[in-house]
Amino acid sequence: MRRLAAVLFALVLAPACSDDAGGGGDDTTSPDADPGAPDARPDGWLPLITSSWSIPPGEEYRCERLTFDEDIWIKNFRSVIPQGHHHAVLTLEDTPGQPDGQTSCDAGTNAPLMIYGSAPGTEDIAMPDGVAIKVPAGSQLNLNLHLYNTQPSGDLDGVSEILYQPVAAAEIPTTVEAEVVLMGPVSFSIDPGTDSVTGSCTMSGATTLFMTNPHMHKLGVHALVTARRAAGDVVLRDGPYDFMEQRFYEITPEVPMANGDRVEITCTYDNDTGAAVPFGDSTDQEMCFATTYRYPKLSGSFGAICPF
Repeated sequence: MRRLAAVLFALVLAPACSDDAGGGGDDTTSPDADPGAPDARPDGWLPLITSSWSIPPGEEYRCERLTFDEDIWIKNFRSVIPQGHHHAVLTLEDTPGQPDGQTSCDAGTNAPLMIYGSAPGTEDIAMPDGVAIKVPAGSQLNLNLHLYNTQPSGDLDGVSEILYQPVAAAEIPTTVEAEVVLMGPVSFSIDPGTDSVTGSCTMSGATTLFMTNPHMHKLGVHALVTARRAAGDVVLRDGPYDFMEQRFYEITPEVPMANGDRVEITCTYDNDTGAAVPFGDSTDQEMCFATTYRYPKLSGSFGAICPF
């Protein structure tokens, strides 16, 4: 299950030809951020985890691990996405699984709980009022980077970074923990021409959906994400898909889900390869996920992947 989850979006996400630094959200300082904090950026963002890397032509995975000695409550996320940054998956483990620092790894090298992901086109994301992602003291973050040097020769250097804005200390006692869940099928094949696949995720308790990110690879052209509820269906996202603009979409208003309600994702592809294309983590294979944030947190592990 960890590999499937990793293989995201899986958050997982897009090609390595962007040299933009994380998305075009609001650059104003959050009232919860402290511009005077150590290492704070001029606009109040703080570094959560940073990885400097250098790779030869081709694809590689690198994992950067960092252990925290105090609780961190994250209100907003931002990614710094250099050229060669195909996607990043940020996961959390209660206790350090390996020493801090950078190692070579693969798509399945992830900690049990996913909290964030990014790719070219990912913009800043914000939790709703009173909601945050918690990184507990003593836990370790693992930043899994899919890197891709498309140059014919020569190493490619870059710095991939996840920034955050914290919850104000006074608000922490009443803050509700959120989580992100990968929702979608994990075994399928795309036929030549126009083809679609559908998967779903059933809720194991009462929760509220507030943000979703459809994820496919290069053949994806349209995503439909629907909350199938006993109280009535709600469309969460229905629109075109662009491999280079993999964005999170706020769900407004937020959608409450009961135990047994489900999220359904239908992905449509234009397969011009002349052959069937299977599910997989390679850019030349395909995925179909709705990477969805919800609160309160229901899972305690990468059960945060919910494929059916």
